[in-house]
Amino acid sequence: MKTFFRCLFLWLSVQVVQAQEDVQTIYALFEQTAPQWSPQLPAVKEPLLIRWQERKGTFNAKGYRTFVGYHQETFVGTLSLAEGLLYGEILYKGKSYQLMTSPKGKLEVILQKNARCGTTPSQGKETQKRTIPQGIGFRNMFPQADKDENDPPITQPTIYNSLYPKSLIHTDGVWRLYRLALPVDYSYYIMKTPFNKDKNKIRAFWYATETFLNELYGNDIGVHFEVIDDDRLIFTTPQSALFPSLISGNEVVDMGTITLNKHYDSKDYDLAVIITDFRQNYNGLAAVYAAYQTHQKANGAARPKGPSTIAHEIGHMFGADHTFSNGGEYSEKTETDSGQSIMSYGHEYARDFFSLVSVQIIRAFLGNSMAYYTDQARTQEAGKRVKDTGSNLVYGVKSENKPPILEQARLKREYVIPENTYFQFYLTGRDPEGDALTYMAHPADRRFHSSRSNAQFLTYKGTATPHIRFQEEWVEAEHNTFVQAKGTIFYRPGTFTFWIGVADHNPANPYHVPKYDVVETKVKIKKGKPFEIQNFDNGSYTHNRTYRAGERLTLHWQVDEQIFSPESKVRILLSDDSGKSYKYVLVEEAPNNGHCEVTLPNVAIGTTRGHFGKLKGKGIIKVEVIDGLAYALTTRSPYKQGGFMIEKDQQAPEPLQFVPTSLPQDISVKKEAAIPPAELPTAMGGCSTPQVSYQDRRNEVSYAPDVAIERIFTAKDSCGHTIEHIQLIRIGENKIGFPTSAPQEPTPNKEPLTFVATTLPPQYVTLSCKEALPPPASIETQGGCDKITFSLSEQMIQKYCPELYTLKRTYTFEDQCQNRLTFEQYITKKDALPPVFVGELPQDKTIEQGAAIPQGQVLTAQDDCKGTFQVMPTQQKSEQKIVYQWVAQDDCGNQVTYTQTITILPKKEEPVPAPKPKPVPKPEPTPVPDPKPEPIPDSIEETREIAIYNAVSTQDNSQNYFKVEGYDIPTSMEVMIFNEMGLKVYESNHYQENGEVFRGYANVSGVVGKGQRLPQGTYFYILTCSHRGQKEVRKGFLYVK
Repeated sequence: MKTFFRCLFLWLSVQVVQAQEDVQTIYALFEQTAPQWSPQLPAVKEPLLIRWQERKGTFNAKGYRTFVGYHQETFVGTLSLAEGLLYGEILYKGKSYQLMTSPKGKLEVILQKNARCGTTPSQGKETQKRTIPQGIGFRNMFPQADKDENDPPITQPTIYNSLYPKSLIHTDGVWRLYRLALPVDYSYYIMKTPFNKDKNKIRAFWYATETFLNELYGNDIGVHFEVIDDDRLIFTTPQSALFPSLISGNEVVDMGTITLNKHYDSKDYDLAVIITDFRQNYNGLAAVYAAYQTHQKANGAARPKGPSTIAHEIGHMFGADHTFSNGGEYSEKTETDSGQSIMSYGHEYARDFFSLVSVQIIRAFLGNSMAYYTDQARTQEAGKRVKDTGSNLVYGVKSENKPPILEQARLKREYVIPENTYFQFYLTGRDPEGDALTYMAHPADRRFHSSRSNAQFLTYKGTATPHIRFQEEWVEAEHNTFVQAKGTIFYRPGTFTFWIGVADHNPANPYHVPKYDVVETKVKIKKGKPFEIQNFDNGSYTHNRTYRAGERLTLHWQVDEQIFSPESKVRILLSDDSGKSYKYVLVEEAPNNGHCEVTLPNVAIGTTRGHFGKLKGKGIIKVEVIDGLAYALTTRSPYKQGGFMIEKDQQAPEPLQFVPTSLPQDISVKKEAAIPPAELPTAMGGCSTPQVSYQDRRNEVSYAPDVAIERIFTAKDSCGHTIEHIQLIRIGENKIGFPTSAPQEPTPNKEPLTFVATTLPPQYVTLSCKEALPPPASIETQGGCDKITFSLSEQMIQKYCPELYTLKRTYTFEDQCQNRLTFEQYITKKDALPPVFVGELPQDKTIEQGAAIPQGQVLTAQDDCKGTFQVMPTQQKSEQKIVYQWVAQDDCGNQVTYTQTITILPKKEEPVPAPKPKPVPKPEPTPVPDPKPEPIPDSIEETREIAIYNAVSTQDNSQNYFKVEGYDIPTSMEVMIFNEMGLKVYESNHYQENGEVFRGYANVSGVVGKGQRLPQGTYFYILTCSHRGQKEVRKGFLYVK
């Protein structure tokens, strides 16, 4: 018979560094409120910047303090401190560093090299000497399928997420406390490193281990450990040793529980990992599933190489297998190379998390087949117990935490991309209680035992950012030296399984049990053309080039028509931080046809320190497939080759955009009445403070087969620029529901549930567009049984235009007896008044044929809802008459018309008079000269106000150009004109001199070529001139048609 254990292999090669720091000095640093200490590690050139956070525990009463350390956002280790004493472990770039106190009170750092895992058979004479009961901790070496027949029976999980009942990870919601024994055998008690017969050093090791375990298991599993501080677990003489002679590690694990129970009462601990020496060069080994049986709960052993070793072995005891692909046996092979999670080797990675496949294994048994004690005396049992398993019950606290929801409306069960193509998941989750969320996308192709690994992608720790990408990553191996992260370069063809999910966290609740919502999807990578950008800026692109805001560039990318459909669309984004995030949308949607012209926005993008300290541009453009996974970048190596820079135009307004963090996410609800009130996102930029509104639109779409509401948020500035964001609200019966454990029957009330009549608002309200919507009413109820729950939903109905609609507000109250009250209020906004023309209107005229024809003016109209706007005339012309007509119409179709008629009279012919005889001239007396008065001019030139004519026509021979009158002549006038994106299209320092006028054509390069006609639309002008001897600046809008 063969039995197998999981173990950590150790190359006994260590590097000891005697630091000059005094431990007592370090202890004093941690007396500060926010301690900062950057230890100098062997083979690391610069001190490692670590942010330390204190963790409380029972050990505080004994003079010990423990801390967890984070480097950036990565959990890198723990530290235990007392007066003149320090112990800890730091995990950094695949190496384990033990921090200890030297005999002289100095910091001692030991580098443990190449800690590895393996599987060792226990057979032959050693096994035959004794009969060990084969329980759930023993596995077959070569099972017939990917499931071991000796795996323990596990009951079907209780569905707690009825919106998506096939979620892969479930739990009973019980927070469990394990009293952990870490007995130190005589073999390590007498060793100089790390304890040297010092019990205080052993306690420092215990407390650091407890802190590490609780940081890891509390975050991912919902299990808490309390290390037992008892001198009886320190074996100080050869006679009391657990294992007096050096034996194999397999024997230690075989006999661990039996041996420890002879020295320590089994009722006083729940789990144990024995710290002892053994023959093989392993860091540790343990029996799988040993934590669930009382007769195996100490079947684990380890060397005191650090808390991470203990955490790894306990993971085996809870049922988790290895996850690496190379370097050992008995692994699920879901992670590349030597792995990334705590159940792997983790070289080059932090190993500070459980992968989803490990969580699923542990929670499948722990959360669905294990009873627990509801009291710390361990007398009252609750939960379910499966026959022949789960005898090792522990104290637990039932949590009422509701699970998060991973929105699946836009997720697919399978995606197809070409080889060597970057891909990404955009995830959306929500939590009913507002807990913090962590998102994951983990490879999950399980290949047990001798099967070949299918792992090709790194397994990343969960992140608060709901965007998970798989691309070539660059890391700073040494100062100013950047290298490609292993396992992120090439993606070969094949079909790959991913588990994508969300978990909730609430650090403020000590009994919080994280819950998950996880689904499975496939990524099929086919042979074909990689989705990649091949030509940028029409082939003239060079890395680290500086562009000007407003320049138009053409992107060319490769599209495999056999993989992407002709209907597929792309979105084009811009990053200003070397690809860490993409804040700017250059093109919201475009055909995935391999080319698109983009305009660089008016933002400043600079440089960052790159390879060998050289400055590299931080600008990167991203083309991503909408409703797909594939994306491409203008550079794959932002720190080696670099991106590009943008020079901002300081005089142009900022573009209109939403603040990304304020955008509402997609949600799912059980009933339409449960739709929450709209939360308006924040908009910024534009030529004025943006106004944000929303409307709900019902839709039947392929990705929401039941009913969907598209909540459309629109931001608009005073220039008329608008942007939109759509939130999808999926509705369906029996889509959401959360069970409660052991619910108490509600107490009926003799009085029925009714409204307090005086608190009800008017049921029907009519408002003009000038009037603001009233806030929701504070309705009160009376009667009913027990707690009353309240919800409010708002729905746009009968919407005919932006200012003619009815808002239906539904107030719903329900008691615990499921009695429900509903009050519906209808608020109608009406826009029934047409606009009116304001200002002096042009009057009818009569002119003579051949005289100059008056041009149609631009009139101004005023509307209660739409505000002030300008109206261009239309013209009807005949030989005798010209009719100008202005139609002012608001957004709801109300309109007013004004006409001006120009009547043209034929020119009268002058009659030829008959000649008359000339009179004989008679001499006249010469008059006495008097002072001559000055001649009276035909008209008096008055000082006028500046008049601006802002309607521009690009038609040939049109006289409608951007015209300014009333300024001081002959002084110069300066004009700058910008488009809707704030990009300059025209500039003149001597406007209206020598025929220099704006007729709708650009005179600067950028948006279009210099001298090219501009598209019709609204533009913004800045005018500087002299008026009445004073400098004046005018700003406003002009219209090109």
